Amino acid sequence: MEQRLAEGEGAARTAPRWLAPGETLAILPGTFVVTVGAAGCGKTTFVQRHFPPEMVVSSDAIRHELYGDAAEQGGQARVWGRVYYRVRRRLAQGLTTVLDSTAATPRARQRALRVARQHGAPLLFLVFQMPLSVCLARNRARLDPTRSVPVPDVAVIQQFEQVSRFLASAQPRDEVQIAVLTPEAVDTVRVGLLAAARPEPRAP
Repeated sequence: MEQRLAEGEGAARTAPRWLAPGETLAILPGTFVVTVGAAGCGKTTFVQRHFPPEMVVSSDAIRHELYGDAAEQGGQARVWGRVYYRVRRRLAQGLTTVLDSTAATPRARQRALRVARQHGAPLLFLVFQMPLSVCLARNRARLDPTRSVPVPDVAVIQQFEQVSRFLASAQPRDEVQIAVLTPEAVDTVRVGLLAAARPEPRAP
């Protein structure tokens, strides 16, 4: 029977690890990194700062690509079909892949877990635990030429509550890593992208 990644449902989970200021987060080759956090928490800014663009699959960027507006919430099946087509294509090659999305719901994280398992990829949920007031203020003030309107406050609040429940209920398990970024650490944490081991040269 398929395991479900959902609070209170016997999901495959691991205890969250809060990253310290200045710490280096080491990421193994071929890891599937999924950002988790409410709109306005700084996910995209962090991803753009620490990962090369070819590594990143952004749900907002694909909404803009398909519909000319990252705020468009219609056509979800088409959007996520394209998102995971690109994710799967990279993971199938053993490439580290970053999914820049909110992943606030158990269903979203369950899908990420299923895809990681199918490709034998390590899964890292990178959770942004910022104060709700900060998320709301940043979201309202965000100047994003790809969006016609900011995310509604009610949606930001819902995402924040969902992420808080996820962190509160996570239990130890090796299959999934959860790393948490706080306001104290987010600007100084470093990302270490580990290189794949090279094959040993053959003896002559």
